[in-house]
Amino acid sequence: KRGPGAQAAPLQILHVSNPGKAVLNKNEIVPRLFRQVPHEIARLLAAGGTIEGEPLRASHVAVLCRRNDEARGLQRELRALRIPSVLQTDESVLETNEAEELARVVRALAEPGDAAALLAALATPMLGVHAAELQALRDGGDEWDLWTARFHRGHEIWREAGFMPAFRALLHECEVEKRVLGGVDGERRMTNLLHLGEILQTHAVESRRGPLALSEWFDQMRADRSARSDAVADAAQIRLESDDLALKLVTVHRSKGLEYPIVYCPFLWEGQLLHRNEKDELRFHDPDRGGALVLDVGSPDLPAHRALAEREALAENLRLLYVALTRARHRCVVVWGRLRFCDTSALGYLLHQPPEAGAEVTPASVAARIRKLDDRALCADLQRLVEAAGGTVEIAELWSA
Repeated sequence: KRGPGAQAAPLQILHVSNPGKAVLNKNEIVPRLFRQVPHEIARLLAAGGTIEGEPLRASHVAVLCRRNDEARGLQRELRALRIPSVLQTDESVLETNEAEELARVVRALAEPGDAAALLAALATPMLGVHAAELQALRDGGDEWDLWTARFHRGHEIWREAGFMPAFRALLHECEVEKRVLGGVDGERRMTNLLHLGEILQTHAVESRRGPLALSEWFDQMRADRSARSDAVADAAQIRLESDDLALKLVTVHRSKGLEYPIVYCPFLWEGQLLHRNEKDELRFHDPDRGGALVLDVGSPDLPAHRALAEREALAENLRLLYVALTRARHRCVVVWGRLRFCDTSALGYLLHQPPEAGAEVTPASVAARIRKLDDRALCADLQRLVEAAGGTVEIAELWSA
């Protein structure tokens, strides 16, 4: 193990120790990485180093993830450690919690006489009416008339001036911005709410839908990804909040063409090429047919076609791996170990090819070799890489958190 302030090589492999016989399953390793990788970053930031002539800070660091849920899982621990971070993912703003909240509010504005819709809107974090207050409202408390009048007034503004003036009036009258910005991840949430308001306003103007029709359209956009793609497309991609001082959580796909001083890649070990059930359908491009796309649902050539499909999937994974490993200007940190599906990952294919000259090197042969490695043999492969790299590669144990 190395101390947190030690000088690291440009490529650092954080090894997840696993001396047992079985590989670590995803449900074991992913929660650990959600804890341990933010703690690794915290140790790095606390070490007091400099980069590009400046004191090292969170904004010098990016963490590349394969999926949006991985980024969100890491962000929860980063918040607990008080490390500022922003999500830069491919997620649609229509898939956020703010979209669900706003859908309730829009429904209540569209039908202010519907008591159930109004109560549902008031219960959102956006409006912030707590459970005890809601119960009092249900029991006919004095505040009920004030809330109904407020939503009836918003409905009339919508009818006379359009959705956005009604939305802005509600935000102001209910002090939504103050409430949202004062909470956890407030800037992100407020950015999403305003973005969603713009989407609703744009569609209201273009379609001339009335309040109830616009509310129903909004519900459809949230529920139907295909309809959303046709109707709003890139307009619904989540916008970035201010990131001057924040660590970036980015999907590998979205990171193409970008650079960051320090990059962590915690999830490159996962790389299932295909479903392992031989009865699965196979889609691949057949070189004997000019690269035509072929679907094999169980032909006698299925084994040979499976090899072609696996090679094609590996080639695509290698392209994404290249993107991930080349985003860092100064240091790239990857997590590696005997983890579920590491044997078929692109990173495994690069790290664990047989050292013997002339040995067979195919996706299947390398995967079979990795499956036979225990922790000591896996580390021996990594050590050979370190010795051949002339000081540019370092192995370190992933610290426990």
